[in-house]
Amino acid sequence: MKREREEVRANFLNIKGIKFTQINNCFNIAVDSILLSYFATINMKIKKVIELGCGTGIVSMLIASRSKCEVTGIELQKITADIAKKNIDESGLNNRIKIINNDIKNLKTIFEQQSFDMVLSNPPFFKNDGNKKQINKLEELKVARHEIEITLEQIVVQGSYLLKNGGHFVMVHRSERTAEIMAVFQKYRIEPKRVCFCYTKENSDAKIVLIEGVKNVKPGIKIMQPVYINNRDGSYTEFYMRLLNGENSFDKL
Repeated sequence: MKREREEVRANFLNIKGIKFTQINNCFNIAVDSILLSYFATINMKIKKVIELGCGTGIVSMLIASRSKCEVTGIELQKITADIAKKNIDESGLNNRIKIINNDIKNLKTIFEQQSFDMVLSNPPFFKNDGNKKQINKLEELKVARHEIEITLEQIVVQGSYLLKNGGHFVMVHRSERTAEIMAVFQKYRIEPKRVCFCYTKENSDAKIVLIEGVKNVKPGIKIMQPVYINNRDGSYTEFYMRLLNGENSFDKL
């Protein structure tokens, strides 16, 4: 199923220098992308970052805006990769962000082992169980949301290959897959070190989990304070509004 391409400017971000266009039939900015961008630990040791499945580029752009890192974004879908390149160019970040239109599964043929200090991923959340009724009919959204082109384990395999020892793997996912993510991380020598559960509002179950693992280090995990996105009246919480304004609320947890 195809839908006519329509570019729309995202005006809800109030971050200096960031200009962002998204398209109606691709996976656009969502809460999970914003959370991932600010949850990631950025320090002087993090110099080279790669995002696996960068979509239209928002996570890579926000990482670049809050650091001096060199960022590479990998995106399978050409239409989405082209928009990412446009966003990066319009925001004046093309000297620090490179977008590669390729399959994540090919990265071992592109990069040497242990080339990066950090791997970021906002992967497809849902397994492909063969039930076509549960899969989005739009091709771009189908690939972005369901494990059709790549699985969780395949992403972690590539990420572990790319990471230096002591490098950080940061992922956002559905909370119900937390145990699976941790098991796959540990299988490929990524030790979970920070976990944060995110809730739509108070008195609800967690929907999103943020996990940061470190390669080849000793066990020891920090479960952070919970994060809430909406107030009871449906408005954004102060925590989330600070993220949209370019301030890292995770520093205050």
